[in-house]
Amino acid sequence: MIDILRDLADLYATALKDTGRSLQRGWIGFVAVPLYGIVLTLVTPMVMPLGIIGGFILGFVNAVAAGALLALVEQCLLARRLSFGDLRDALGHYWWEVIGIGFVLMLPSFVLQQIGANASFGPFAVVAVYILAAVFLNPLPEIVYQVKGANPVEHLGESVRFIHQHWIEWFLPAAIVVAPILLAAERSLISGASGLDFGFETLLAVPLMVATSVTKLLGVTHPLVSVLLAVVLTSVITFAMLVFRGHLFAALRGSTRRARAFRRRMSG
Repeated sequence: MIDILRDLADLYATALKDTGRSLQRGWIGFVAVPLYGIVLTLVTPMVMPLGIIGGFILGFVNAVAAGALLALVEQCLLARRLSFGDLRDALGHYWWEVIGIGFVLMLPSFVLQQIGANASFGPFAVVAVYILAAVFLNPLPEIVYQVKGANPVEHLGESVRFIHQHWIEWFLPAAIVVAPILLAAERSLISGASGLDFGFETLLAVPLMVATSVTKLLGVTHPLVSVLLAVVLTSVITFAMLVFRGHLFAALRGSTRRARAFRRRMSG
């Protein structure tokens, strides 16, 4: 047990140090979240009257924003110093991967919605599937930019395999940091679920809930101040969390607990 705790402490300490160095070089990434979010917000009312075509356009913009954000995180992990030009240059990266995963999830999401609306056991089935999806598809953002050359189905399979092997190490930080904040504000992770989806809004779901929960816990009541604070916190939490997750995913995928323990013993 002591060895396991020591391994976890060393794993998270290393990931935090790497995250700090990455954010020093890539702090401009904090700007990407509100910038891409504003674009998505402006596009939404413009395309929604177009019906199905508008939905496809909005999905495309959502995927482009998600792919660009993941590309910026990848550059941070590669020890690159980001500039404002990277906010533009990141556009066009990984959007096809994001769309592919969203397309694969579209059919089960539709079936799930029909079950939830028509079956007597529907609500329970919907909650159960959302929980399973939140668990087994959680590392999809990292898989998109760290697992090269895979198709959407392989991405989903890799996500399930990763969680099966590393679920304790992967979810423990969220259980220690995120869950208490949401519970203190009387919020639940499942409250933000609206379907099986993957895109920019999905990347922001948990950070937005944490940000609004922190705003609530701080007792901020002024509408404008509350919104501005939530936007700033969401931007910071989203990018910092993605960078930390990226370092943690790379460390876990490239090693086992036994290998990390061996390296620790060899280093003294």
